[in-house]
Amino acid sequence: MELTIISLTTQLINMQLEDRTPNIKKNEDGSFDIYIQHESPGAEREDNWLTLP
Repeated sequence: MELTIISLTTQLINMQLEDRTPNIKKNEDGSFDIYIQHESPGAEREDNWLTLP
């Protein structure tokens, strides 16, 4: 049961991120990396960047 809940939660988070960040860059396998940090991870990764103060 716990694994199912985690899987569903992960799917919902992925759908919300994709809806709110249409330019998100995906990896070859369909997954994506999110960079959570203060400074830019570089121009090629900024579409997947969530800024911190």
